[in-house]
Amino acid sequence: MAGGAGFIGSHIVDRLLKNDMEVTVLDNLYTGLLENIENCRGKREFRFVQGDVRDFDLVKSIVKNVDAVFKRARSLGYAPKFTLERGMRELVEWYSKRVS
Repeated sequence: MAGGAGFIGSHIVDRLLKNDMEVTVLDNLYTGLLENIENCRGKREFRFVQGDVRDFDLVKSIVKNVDAVFKRARSLGYAPKFTLERGMRELVEWYSKRVS
């Protein structure tokens, strides 16, 4: 879950964990808060990685063995929006090739 420490992302994370899913949250905490996922910490099915979705190598290493990727991360004014969109598009293309 990219952006899983944000308000909406953290609620999706809660729902996934309640459905016995393993969840990895990637969040740079620019707008997300650790308090939003505090109730998840310590659960065996939960992992938190502080990082940025624009770090392609980091994202690629995180999604190696996952079945799905949820994107709730968003670009802020400090970086061009196309950077995030292009990065996510490249990630989806890479992931699609891996699972097909």
